[in-house]
Amino acid sequence: MSNYWNEAIAYGYLSDIGCQNIKFIPRSRENGHKTPDIMGYLDGQEIICEAKRVNRSDAEIKRRQDFSVGSGYPNVSAELLAKIRNICKCAGSQISSYAKGRIVHRLVFLGIEFDDSVGDEAEQHAQQIETYLQQCDFGDLNIVFRVDTLMYSEVIRVKSAISKTISDEVSCGP
Repeated sequence: MSNYWNEAIAYGYLSDIGCQNIKFIPRSRENGHKTPDIMGYLDGQEIICEAKRVNRSDAEIKRRQDFSVGSGYPNVSAELLAKIRNICKCAGSQISSYAKGRIVHRLVFLGIEFDDSVGDEAEQHAQQIETYLQQCDFGDLNIVFRVDTLMYSEVIRVKSAISKTISDEVSCGP
């Protein structure tokens, strides 16, 4: 699924929760400066949303290119959880940079494509990701993720808990 499609789904999500005056934010013309994707107003408060896509792993892409047989995926990998955490922290920084001190609702909308495209384990994976994100400290950053497979589709809202701080540095560069 493309990033543009994921942005359209995020736009629809904002509309579904009651946002008004929703619009896509034009891309920055400044070299190296990234802007969030969407803004709108929820109960009179500005909301800024960055839509991100988490694609299949490189190992799964290679397995499919080689026509290899895969095995079950009972648990979300530590690598995927770290990738999701990094994406959320970088997206939160991107939103804060754009907001320039304004008080806004900060929202990251993640579209997640698991290696298991059929979705045999998708519900279990979604629960594992939700539990993981609730244990992370993203401050006032709200996280919504959408899981779509052939057999499973769900949007899950996560208000990040503030009880645990992630102390390791995250690189938000290209």
